[in-house]
Amino acid sequence: MSDARTMAERRQIARGLINLGHMAITWGLYEQAEQFLADAVEEIHATGYQRLLGIARSTQARLEWYVGAWSGLADKVTAAAESAASLHEARIEASGILALLDLAEGRRGASGRRMRDLLDEPAGAAWRMPWSSPPRPWAARPCDGAVDEALDVTADLVATIARKGLWLWATDVLPVRVEALLAVGADAEVDSLLGQFAVWLDEVDAPTPTAALATCRAVVAEARRSGDAAELFAHAAAAWAALPRPYDELLALERRGRCLIVMGRQDEALRLLSDTERRLRELGAKRDPTGSPRCCASTARRWCAPGGVDHWATVTSCRPGSWRWPGWPRRA
Repeated sequence: MSDARTMAERRQIARGLINLGHMAITWGLYEQAEQFLADAVEEIHATGYQRLLGIARSTQARLEWYVGAWSGLADKVTAAAESAASLHEARIEASGILALLDLAEGRRGASGRRMRDLLDEPAGAAWRMPWSSPPRPWAARPCDGAVDEALDVTADLVATIARKGLWLWATDVLPVRVEALLAVGADAEVDSLLGQFAVWLDEVDAPTPTAALATCRAVVAEARRSGDAAELFAHAAAAWAALPRPYDELLALERRGRCLIVMGRQDEALRLLSDTERRLRELGAKRDPTGSPRCCASTARRWCAPGGVDHWATVTSCRPGSWRWPGWPRRA
């Protein structure tokens, strides 16, 4: 930065640092992203290029969402989303974070409305943002029959990713699409997508896409009643924890606990779910994506009672071959 001779050059450096921060977040290089964005803010203040400050701040806020620094985050992003001084891109990103925070608090309707507004943004703006598809938590348990919507809003983006080999952008959208495809029995498409994703990952070191692939594989194993589903969710949780992305880690651990119940490992499941519930509340995720208060441990205790697991398997299976936590039922 000290080699830049003109104010215009320094302002371009500030832009570049923000872009580097965005890309570092996308790859899962969170420490580097934090440094890039801190340098960008410093350069913005030094050059008086305040119009970029909203973008830098909203990108910092996205990083804070991922790493679980949620305290005070809603106030920060609300100010950015509502500020007339913020550039359009900054308001888009801030609105996406607010949608995720709404979801974590159980405000599913508000989260869905914000997300649909973002999906209506022009394609060019939406493509740059991770909010261009529903995030995994938002779509994780659409008990209100949102399978068709999930399939619709992920179709074009995933098709573009697959056609152009842009698998770096698959982290948040592919697990949503995989879950929806499994719900309708489109197993061949799932296998094809995950095969292509895995081939790409064999050639790169990309922590967040790697964690996403681990999650997809666990979801597939659960849907196919595979005996290694619980361990695959543990692997996915560890991959998210290493970044760190604690919300994704805890959602994976929650599903691991439920798989353990099915396997008859109730004591282990109850310990895991109790700890996961506590950590989710400490993080700020007071309600699950359906809008109900989190009660994973207390609910699990009922299922661990005599006949509980059999009853759970019955009421959550809509056709042979499915064995699913309340979520998208497979359609015949």
